[in-house]
Amino acid sequence: MGTAGPGHRQDIQIGPRRYHYQWFHMAGRNQGEDRIGLVFRDTTDESRLQDQLIQAEKSGSLGTLTAGIGHELNNPLFGILGLGEAIEEEPNLDRVRSYARDIVQHGRRMASIIRDFTGVTARETSDQRQPVHLEQELDRAITTLTDGMDRSELVIQKSYAGDTCVSALPDQLRQAFTNLLTNALHAMKGRGVLGLSTSLADTSVITTIADSGPGIPQQHLSKIFDPFFTTKGQGEGSGLGLTVARRLFKKFGGDIRIESQEGNGTSCIVTLPVISHRPPTQEASCTESTSRSSPQPSPS
Repeated sequence: MGTAGPGHRQDIQIGPRRYHYQWFHMAGRNQGEDRIGLVFRDTTDESRLQDQLIQAEKSGSLGTLTAGIGHELNNPLFGILGLGEAIEEEPNLDRVRSYARDIVQHGRRMASIIRDFTGVTARETSDQRQPVHLEQELDRAITTLTDGMDRSELVIQKSYAGDTCVSALPDQLRQAFTNLLTNALHAMKGRGVLGLSTSLADTSVITTIADSGPGIPQQHLSKIFDPFFTTKGQGEGSGLGLTVARRLFKKFGGDIRIESQEGNGTSCIVTLPVISHRPPTQEASCTESTSRSSPQPSPS
């Protein structure tokens, strides 16, 4: 049995049983000698239950994390499967090449998601931040999500400040936007108006994703960024989308806030520092203003 100062508790194992013990001084009466008191408490069942709970928590966390990784990988995986099926029946070689490039992009995004969850930092030069067309990544994210769905009752309204550039990793910025858009489309059940807009404010670009869904109950607003918190049904989401998105926006020097009123939809407002350096692109130059404001009913 180990030693401890008066009033201190220690554990002791006696055979199969486990005990907490505590000893203390007792002053002697009528100038008699001091005495020592010792209290034992059998904690075998309590300790066994605690060990079981710790193990269950570890197993549960692993299961939840695994479900979260699956949740984040589903979108690019479905994109790869869809593009692969399209390639099988596509006679146009140019379109096949285009599909192949998209598959590579989806694959890179999946690799980035895995790195993000496992905490492995890649050291390749290509992983350095670079100037990124924000509106282009937002457009690519919504295109990926809506290409395989019935869009007959979905209207996407865009109002962009221009071809804005931010310092980020393209696949991770697109992943963050994809997480927000996935939540918006799920809340709307694929029907209604989805607004995408960007605006400039001093040295920042503000991106707003507004859906016409049912909104978020007030009591849930303070928890929406908590890991694994979700209001979706079982199997419909792990509650990691907003957590990952927020971490990525903060990584790039920005932030996100949610505005929602039950019954009146939800707006995700992302702020990122804008940069003046323009990345090269074959599609459009950042120096050319592409400001536009137009409703875009999506064809079925």
